[in-house]
Amino acid sequence: MELERVVKPEQDQRLVGLLAVLGSQSSVNLGAAFAKSLFLVISPAGVTCLRVTFAALLLVALRAPWKRVPPPSTRPALLLYGAMLAAMNLAIYQAFQRIPIGIAVGIEVTGPLAIVLLSSRRPRDFLWLLVVALGLALLLPLHVKDRLNPLGIAFALAAASAWALYIVAGKRVAASLGRMRSPGG
Repeated sequence: MELERVVKPEQDQRLVGLLAVLGSQSSVNLGAAFAKSLFLVISPAGVTCLRVTFAALLLVALRAPWKRVPPPSTRPALLLYGAMLAAMNLAIYQAFQRIPIGIAVGIEVTGPLAIVLLSSRRPRDFLWLLVVALGLALLLPLHVKDRLNPLGIAFALAAASAWALYIVAGKRVAASLGRMRSPGG
């Protein structure tokens, strides 16, 4: 007799969420390593331009955004959303040029973490703050001669701030566009 594994729907959702986070982080970090290798040929600003342009072309090809023109009331949030995406990429690539990728990304994720913590109502969520602080402490150089570039840290913090604003603007855009009717519907 074969034992059948019983999986609850919320367990499936957690697994999907976990796999999405792992896949996303793998993609982001592989992309970051590739981008950093381009700095020998192209500046961080040039890499940012390539990345944002490529993303825009993919969006146009896959989503045909011109079929649903956003209402004028949504445009400021859309502009902020796009500007924060570009600022986040430019700042993190500037950080990558000056400090190790792991430390830069560790600092950058504090932006989304801040959004989560500011909207949290559960005390146990604040344990994640401790986990992040410990993780960042483990990434710090142990030798005085391996000091981190302060400008690199500042760029990583700027990327964190831009990511947080990107999330806030994205939520506003999604809420506005969610109220739009689809063409013909």
